[in-house]
Amino acid sequence: MSPHHQGTGVGKELMETSIEHLKSIGTEAVFVLGVPTFYPRYGFVPTDKHTPYPDLLTAPEAWMSLELTEGTVGNLSGKSQAIPQFMEAHWWDTSQHG
Repeated sequence: MSPHHQGTGVGKELMETSIEHLKSIGTEAVFVLGVPTFYPRYGFVPTDKHTPYPDLLTAPEAWMSLELTEGTVGNLSGKSQAIPQFMEAHWWDTSQHG
């Protein structure tokens, strides 16, 4: 989000609405690669689960998960995948979002 629009509540509303929607459709866990100072306020914690972005991960604490069903993340194994559009490096350069 542009710094000009930060602090207006839009991000909070998007996060809360999205998490509630994901719960309502039975999603068990959510993973994000994002700003480590933003996502933890919504329950996300750093995770050691495989990231689909190993070459793009500039800050290990930026790879986070949120369990919507308790115990889900601990039971996951294997490699994760993202759609090709999300594999573009410019989306995941967390040094630009400080």
